Amino acid sequence: MVNEALLHGPFYGNFYVRLVAALGFAFLMGSIPVGPLTRWLFAGVDWRLGSTARGLVPVLLVFAAFIPVEIAAHGGGTAIGLGAGIAVVLGHCYSPWLRFRGGTGAAVQLGALAALSWPCAVVFAVLWLTAATSSNYSAVGTLTATAFNFVPLWFFLGPAGAFYGVVTLLVVASRNRGHFERLSEGRERPMRQPEPVRESFVRLEGQPVQSF
Repeated sequence: MVNEALLHGPFYGNFYVRLVAALGFAFLMGSIPVGPLTRWLFAGVDWRLGSTARGLVPVLLVFAAFIPVEIAAHGGGTAIGLGAGIAVVLGHCYSPWLRFRGGTGAAVQLGALAALSWPCAVVFAVLWLTAATSSNYSAVGTLTATAFNFVPLWFFLGPAGAFYGVVTLLVVASRNRGHFERLSEGRERPMRQPEPVRESFVRLEGQPVQSF
């Protein structure tokens, strides 16, 4: 629960102070390199534990985005919440801890939208799942969901939501430019890898026979 006296006091009660605080906190939370930190922490441990930890990275990213945007929207209203949403996506896509590189922005967008408007979050998740699974590329799902989520953002949050949609689309498109260059060249790694052909040898009547 946010302290109401703090929100309406002479310092944090000022709109611009709240805006700067919300944007700074959101950018900081979004910039946390959850994926690289997880890989570093679980390097050298049992592969099953490491795989489970890496599978939790998207969930952690959703919460890392949800928390600052929820605080900003609760304490400063929808406009500040939308600004915090943009900041958290920007921080994730261009993290200063990773030399201004980062993720594709799908998980943090879902977390931000969950705090701003849960229907928009549901639409985003459905769009991402549909585009990513049909194309087998996560970047395609991210850009498709970001682009077409403009409609529910306008419907549920008005012009401010539409502005949020345009800005996040520009950020995400810029961040995923390398992915689409690799897609056009056939070098992008798909989500589902085909099963590798494994060679095994069995002995039949004393002779090695190769089976696939």
